[in-house]
Amino acid sequence: MLKAKSENPKATLLMLFLNAVREEESKTGDSTNPKVVSYRTRRITKYLDIEQSIIDAALGKGGMGSMLGKISPDFILLTGCMDLLGNFDEYFKSFLKKADPYTGASRAAKLTHYATIGGVFNRNG
Repeated sequence: MLKAKSENPKATLLMLFLNAVREEESKTGDSTNPKVVSYRTRRITKYLDIEQSIIDAALGKGGMGSMLGKISPDFILLTGCMDLLGNFDEYFKSFLKKADPYTGASRAAKLTHYATIGGVFNRNG
């Protein structure tokens, strides 16, 4: 869990990184790209024993029969793990290349920076 800014002054940077990575991942379409999803699934199944029907449900295969798999704890584990296997360094590098302090997500980062300097986030310390 993130702590208050007084306990963790790097929390703003951590949130910037997390938000930037998810934004870039969604722009590239990697979270829905069949090749990327298949690669992540193969990596997970090396370490976790998950039924093929659950994997098919996570990949959107199997039709209505896979609907039961979506309520399985293994399904939740699998999809949660898939989120952890992204190429976060590449996504963040891509975000930084496009960084413009006057547009898009970078503008939010700039506003957060100025708000932090101005004390808006500094209520407890």
